[in-house]
Amino acid sequence: MSTNLQRGVTLVELVIVIAVLGITAATILGSVAAVAKAGGDNLAAQRAARVGAGYLEEILARSFADPDGVVGETVRGAFDDARDYDGLNDAGARGQRGLPLAGLEAFRIAVQVRPTNQLPGIPAVHALRIDVQVTDPTGARTVVGGYLTQR
Repeated sequence: MSTNLQRGVTLVELVIVIAVLGITAATILGSVAAVAKAGGDNLAAQRAARVGAGYLEEILARSFADPDGVVGETVRGAFDDARDYDGLNDAGARGQRGLPLAGLEAFRIAVQVRPTNQLPGIPAVHALRIDVQVTDPTGARTVVGGYLTQR
Protein backbone atom coordinates (compact mmCIF):
# COMPACT_ATOMS: atom_id res chain seq x y z
CA MET A 1 0.00 0.00 0.00
CA SER A 2 1.49 3.23 -1.02
CA THR A 3 0.41 6.61 0.33
CA ASN A 4 0.80 9.61 -1.87
CA LEU A 5 1.31 12.65 0.32
CA GLN A 6 1.28 15.97 -1.46
CA ARG A 7 2.45 19.16 0.12
CA GLY A 8 1.93 22.72 -1.06
CA VAL A 9 -0.67 25.41 -1.24
CA THR A 10 -3.75 25.68 -3.26
CA LEU A 11 -4.45 28.55 -5.58
CA VAL A 12 -7.17 29.83 -3.23
CA GLU A 13 -4.76 29.92 -0.28
CA LEU A 14 -2.19 31.76 -2.38
CA VAL A 15 -4.74 34.40 -3.47
CA ILE A 16 -5.81 34.95 0.17
CA VAL A 17 -2.20 35.43 1.31
CA ILE A 18 -1.54 37.92 -1.50
CA ALA A 19 -4.70 39.86 -0.65
CA VAL A 20 -3.79 40.05 3.06
CA LEU A 21 -0.25 41.22 2.22
CA GLY A 22 -1.64 43.85 -0.17
CA ILE A 23 -4.02 45.24 2.45
CA THR A 24 -1.24 45.31 5.06
CA ALA A 25 1.16 47.08 2.70
CA ALA A 26 -1.47 49.67 1.73
CA THR A 27 -2.19 50.41 5.40
CA ILE A 28 1.50 50.79 6.27
CA LEU A 29 2.26 52.99 3.25
CA GLY A 30 -0.76 55.19 4.01
CA SER A 31 0.49 55.71 7.56
CA VAL A 32 4.01 56.51 6.36
CA ALA A 33 2.64 59.05 3.87
CA ALA A 34 0.58 60.78 6.58
CA VAL A 35 3.60 60.99 8.90
CA ALA A 36 5.78 62.36 6.10
CA LYS A 37 3.19 65.04 5.23
CA ALA A 38 2.84 66.07 8.89
CA GLY A 39 6.63 66.30 9.17
CA GLY A 40 6.80 68.54 6.10
CA ASP A 41 4.07 70.83 7.45
CA ASN A 42 5.90 71.03 10.78
CA LEU A 43 9.13 71.99 9.00
CA ALA A 44 7.34 74.78 7.13
CA ALA A 45 5.85 76.07 10.41
CA GLN A 46 9.27 76.04 12.08
CA ARG A 47 10.83 77.92 9.18
CA ALA A 48 8.00 80.48 9.26
CA ALA A 49 8.56 81.04 12.98
CA ARG A 50 12.29 81.56 12.40
CA VAL A 51 11.63 84.00 9.54
CA GLY A 52 9.17 85.95 11.72
CA ALA A 53 11.61 86.02 14.63
CA GLY A 54 14.34 87.35 12.33
CA TYR A 55 12.14 90.17 11.07
CA LEU A 56 11.01 91.00 14.63
CA GLU A 57 14.60 91.05 15.88
CA GLU A 58 15.55 93.44 13.09
CA ILE A 59 12.65 95.78 13.91
CA LEU A 60 13.28 95.73 17.66
CA ALA A 61 16.90 96.74 17.02
CA ARG A 62 15.69 100.00 15.44
CA SER A 63 14.98 103.21 17.28
CA PHE A 64 11.56 103.95 18.78
CA ALA A 65 11.68 107.59 17.65
CA ASP A 66 12.75 108.60 14.16
CA PRO A 67 16.40 109.72 14.57
CA ASP A 68 16.67 111.70 11.33
CA GLY A 69 13.21 113.27 11.29
CA VAL A 70 12.39 111.73 7.90
CA VAL A 71 9.08 109.94 8.35
CA GLY A 72 8.40 106.81 6.36
CA GLU A 73 11.59 105.87 4.57
CA THR A 74 10.57 103.71 1.62
CA VAL A 75 13.71 101.65 1.06
CA ARG A 76 14.23 98.91 3.62
CA GLY A 77 17.96 99.51 3.85
CA ALA A 78 17.16 103.07 4.99
CA PHE A 79 14.64 102.10 7.69
CA ASP A 80 15.93 103.68 10.90
CA ASP A 81 12.96 103.39 13.26
CA ALA A 82 10.36 100.72 14.00
CA ARG A 83 7.47 102.67 12.46
CA ASP A 84 9.18 102.58 9.05
CA TYR A 85 8.37 98.85 8.92
CA ASP A 86 4.61 99.35 9.26
CA GLY A 87 2.90 98.00 6.15
CA LEU A 88 5.98 96.13 4.91
CA ASN A 89 4.90 93.27 2.64
CA ASP A 90 7.57 90.98 1.28
CA ALA A 91 6.87 88.25 -1.26
CA GLY A 92 9.73 85.99 -0.27
CA ALA A 93 11.79 86.49 2.88
CA ARG A 94 14.47 89.16 2.61
CA GLY A 95 17.48 90.22 4.63
CA GLN A 96 17.93 93.59 6.31
CA ARG A 97 19.19 95.19 3.11
CA GLY A 98 16.20 93.89 1.15
CA LEU A 99 18.04 91.10 -0.65
CA PRO A 100 16.16 87.80 -1.11
CA LEU A 101 17.05 84.92 1.22
CA ALA A 102 17.73 81.69 -0.67
CA GLY A 103 15.24 78.90 -0.06
CA LEU A 104 12.61 81.22 1.44
CA GLU A 105 11.14 82.63 -1.77
CA ALA A 106 7.72 81.01 -1.19
CA PHE A 107 7.12 82.73 2.18
CA ARG A 108 5.08 85.95 2.43
CA ILE A 109 5.76 88.44 5.22
CA ALA A 110 3.49 91.25 6.41
CA VAL A 111 4.44 93.66 9.21
CA GLN A 112 2.14 95.80 11.33
CA VAL A 113 3.45 98.38 13.82
CA ARG A 114 0.98 100.32 15.95
CA PRO A 115 0.82 102.17 19.28
CA THR A 116 -0.53 100.07 22.15
CA ASN A 117 -1.82 100.61 25.66
CA GLN A 118 -1.50 96.93 26.58
CA LEU A 119 1.57 97.46 28.75
CA PRO A 120 0.62 98.49 32.30
CA GLY A 121 2.01 101.86 33.31
CA ILE A 122 3.24 102.76 29.83
CA PRO A 123 1.07 105.12 27.77
CA ALA A 124 0.36 104.21 24.14
CA VAL A 125 2.51 107.11 22.90
CA HIS A 126 5.53 105.34 24.44
CA ALA A 127 4.79 101.74 23.37
CA LEU A 128 4.55 99.98 20.02
CA ARG A 129 3.09 96.56 19.26
CA ILE A 130 4.88 94.84 16.37
CA ASP A 131 3.29 91.87 14.60
CA VAL A 132 5.09 89.94 11.88
CA GLN A 133 2.79 87.59 9.99
CA VAL A 134 4.49 84.91 7.92
CA THR A 135 2.51 82.81 5.44
CA ASP A 136 4.37 79.61 4.61
CA PRO A 137 4.17 77.72 1.28
CA THR A 138 1.29 75.57 2.61
CA GLY A 139 -0.79 78.71 3.29
CA ALA A 140 -0.51 78.40 7.09
CA ARG A 141 0.03 81.66 8.94
CA THR A 142 2.39 82.23 11.84
CA VAL A 143 2.38 85.49 13.80
CA VAL A 144 5.39 86.57 15.83
CA GLY A 145 4.87 89.66 17.96
CA GLY A 146 6.66 91.91 20.39
CA TYR A 147 6.71 95.31 22.02
CA LEU A 148 9.08 98.25 21.73
CA THR A 149 8.98 101.04 24.29
CA GLN A 150 10.51 104.47 24.29
CA ARG A 151 13.46 104.64 26.68
